[in-house]
Amino acid sequence: MYIAYSNNNSAHSHHRSIPVSNKVHAVATRVRKLFVILMFAVIIGAVFSFGAMVQAYAGDANTTSVSKSGAKGSTYSVQTKVAEKVIVQRGDTLWDIATEHVVMGGNVRSYVNQLLTINHLQSSQLHEGQVLLLP
Repeated sequence: MYIAYSNNNSAHSHHRSIPVSNKVHAVATRVRKLFVILMFAVIIGAVFSFGAMVQAYAGDANTTSVSKSGAKGSTYSVQTKVAEKVIVQRGDTLWDIATEHVVMGGNVRSYVNQLLTINHLQSSQLHEGQVLLLP
């Protein structure tokens, strides 16, 4: 019977290897970084989606809505809300414009404040030919 013995000792091998714990640590670090990047992308996507939804549902002065009614025959009615505008004439003041356009029994001072807000005015000074949106 013939038995062969090897002189190779595993402690004195010719190649170096990284210990298993360092490999696992490196993979775990990469996975964590990938997870953080993925979560960041999800959060940014959610923020932009929320902003798009808010903008889509936010009404502006020019709004169009379509409603469907009727049982057998479909009828469509289209409602368009267009902001009323007034062109400032020579001598007009915000108080005069508010007095003309406020609803019966409404507060004129409150209407003037709404005019200032809607038209992004810093003061009550008006210029001839200026176009103002009415609340």
